[in-house]
Amino acid sequence: MNKGYSLGAKDSEQKRLLLQREIYGDTEDIHFPPDYRVAEFGCGAGANLWIAQEVSLGGYIGLDIQSAQVDKAKQAAQKLGLTNAEFKLCNAEQSGLDDSSVDAAFARLVLIHLPTPKTMLQEMIRIVRPGGRVIIHEPYDATYYTGPDKFNLMKCFRARNVLAYDNGRGSPEIAVNLFPLLSSLQVSKVEVSPYVINANGTKDREKCKHLLENLVGLITPVSDQLITQGKITPEEWRSAQKEACVITPHTFHTQTLWRALAQVN
Repeated sequence: MNKGYSLGAKDSEQKRLLLQREIYGDTEDIHFPPDYRVAEFGCGAGANLWIAQEVSLGGYIGLDIQSAQVDKAKQAAQKLGLTNAEFKLCNAEQSGLDDSSVDAAFARLVLIHLPTPKTMLQEMIRIVRPGGRVIIHEPYDATYYTGPDKFNLMKCFRARNVLAYDNGRGSPEIAVNLFPLLSSLQVSKVEVSPYVINANGTKDREKCKHLLENLVGLITPVSDQLITQGKITPEEWRSAQKEACVITPHTFHTQTLWRALAQVN
């Protein structure tokens, strides 16, 4: 991963990631046959261990580059009583798994952190058997907006994204490039679609609250770095945190994920 990768292994960060998946709801319609063997690239601390629960007669392999994340994922799997989950410490380009050794490869919010996402896609395709699936979910940060009274929060969030992804540290446009990129590789039946997440302060107050807290959670690990580099001021960061706590009938939040599915040839 690149130096701008800001997702940590602290309990508070893992709680945020688990809640984020629940709030986003983007995995609710994904299902795997119970005898499938599925590899997850960028498993983190186990936010997607629901996969292991689904493939109860098969197996789940969690792959991550951060040892702290892998350790947390192992602990989470043990707490859930999972006996079909294993974890590997590796980078995204070299999983160490055999060719055609899994039925599906899954990655959620991972490629955006990589300067060369094509390499990871090629690795995902390599380890999936012919006829198996590659499933990818990626955010398009340009679509994130919260407001209209969250000026400082948005400024801090945009600064965080520049730190994390720009200048070759990541691939901020990967979401909208999934179709042409996958179409150039050894896959067929490529399907790419947007998944829009909306909430407003009138009808979805609780969801809106969690989405605003999630933005703060994304910024917090690098807030000191942003201030030190002069990207934001201490006052702007304090104001951003206060803005995230205020929800009015006018407050709304919107963002888009792109979801891609392809069949390996």
